[in-house]
Amino acid sequence: MRTIIGKYKVIQLAFVLISLYLISGDTVIATAIDHQKIDGQPEVLPEQLPRGDYFGLKRPGLKAVQFAAGLISTDAMEHGVPAFSKDLKQVYWTRADRSNGSHGIWTMKRVNNAWQVPRRIPGTEINVNANPVLSYDGKMMFYISNSKEVSEKYSPGFNIWSLELSDHQSTTAVILNEPVNTRSHDGGPFLSKRGNLYFNSNRTGGNGDFDLYMAIPENGNYNRVVNMGEIINSVHYDAYPCLNDDETWIIFESRRPDMLGKSDLYISFNIDGAWQKPVNMGTEINSAAGRETFPRLSPDGKYLFFGSDRNGNFDVYWIDAGIIKQIRDRIRNN
Repeated sequence: MRTIIGKYKVIQLAFVLISLYLISGDTVIATAIDHQKIDGQPEVLPEQLPRGDYFGLKRPGLKAVQFAAGLISTDAMEHGVPAFSKDLKQVYWTRADRSNGSHGIWTMKRVNNAWQVPRRIPGTEINVNANPVLSYDGKMMFYISNSKEVSEKYSPGFNIWSLELSDHQSTTAVILNEPVNTRSHDGGPFLSKRGNLYFNSNRTGGNGDFDLYMAIPENGNYNRVVNMGEIINSVHYDAYPCLNDDETWIIFESRRPDMLGKSDLYISFNIDGAWQKPVNMGTEINSAAGRETFPRLSPDGKYLFFGSDRNGNFDVYWIDAGIIKQIRDRIRNN
C-alpha cells in the first residue's frame, strides 16, 4: 500500500503532527487543520508536499486499486469519493470523525503544483455531510446532509444541499426545494454537464427500495423531477448515479440478484435515445465481499473513482476509465 504523506518530511513540529494524523486517520486532524487560515499557506517547503495531478500517484490500469492511501483513503470512513475541479487544482472529499460520529467535507488545493494542508469546510463539523459533487463549471457543490436545520416538509434524514463556491471560498449552504427534496430520503446527487441533477430517493411511486431520478433545470430551478424508468430502476436498491458528459452512459450502485458482493456497480448505455438493460461491471471493479458505491468519473475522463469496503473499511478506489469501453465492447460482441 502506497502512503503519500508519510514520505514527505515537514519542517515544523505542528505540521509533523498534522502529517502523522493524516496517515493514521485520527480525528485530531480536524482540530489542527481548522485553525489554518482558509487562504493561508502552510509553512512547508513545496518539495515536501505531494505534487502534480492526482497527487503524483502512479495511474491505475484496468483493475481497481486503492486511491491515495493515508491521505484520502484512511482508517476512517470515506463516505463518497474525491470531487476534483476541472483544472485538477482543487479537491473535495468526505471523512468521518470518530469523536462525534459526524462526516465532514474536506478540501485541498494545489499551489505552484504542490498540494497544501487539507482543511475542513466550515459548517460541516457536525451531522453527516457527505458525497460532494461539483457542477460542471465548478461554481457549485452539491452534497447530502442530515442537518436538523430543515423545515418539516423535508426529510428528518438526508436531503440534498448546494453550496456556492467563489474563488474556492464557501458560502452558506442551501437546501434544495421540492420536488428534489421531500419527506423521503433524497441523496446521491450528480450534476451533469447539461445541468441535469440526478439523484436517488425512496419516495412513494418508485419501482422498489431506492430509485434513480432526474431533475431537469427550468429557468434556473429544478421544478420537474422524473423517475429514470423501469429499464434503469429495479425492485431492488438503486442509488448514487454517475454519467459522462454527453449522458450516453450511467453508472450506479445496485443490489440485484446477479451482484457479486453486498452491492455492485452497474452500467447502462443509452443507444439512440433509449437506455439499455444495466449490466454488472464485473470483477475488475466489484468484489465478492464488499459494497461498491459512489461512482464518479474524473474531470479529464481518464479514471473512474468509487468507494468500497472490500477490506473492512470504506476507502476510495480508482481504475482506468477504459474499462467502460471494454464493457461496452463486451456487450456488443455477445
